[in-house]
Amino acid sequence: MTVNIEKQDHATVIYVIGRLDSVTCSDLEDKTMRTIAEGETNLIMELSDVPFISSAGLRVILLATKKVQGGGKLVLSGLKPQVHEIIEMAGFHNIIKIYNSLDDAKQAFV
Repeated sequence: MTVNIEKQDHATVIYVIGRLDSVTCSDLEDKTMRTIAEGETNLIMELSDVPFISSAGLRVILLATKKVQGGGKLVLSGLKPQVHEIIEMAGFHNIIKIYNSLDDAKQAFV
């Protein structure tokens, strides 16, 4: 799995590439928490290149969502159908906004 972080206009985009599971999610957690600690609280987690997400990956998303609450928000973009289904089964769609594309997600911060 690869994690790239890029500051854009009104949000910071966290690009995730590859499986997000118990073996790989520590890198995402480290980079996301460091980004938040540096003061970035408007986050887009771009998951269009994530074919699978486990409960460990869901935990990282939930942790980041809680960390930015009150001063910002985290949204998800580009979910593949199988990842979207897992997010919905976990009930995360009730607490985290999901956008079809990165462009749509960016509009949430304008």
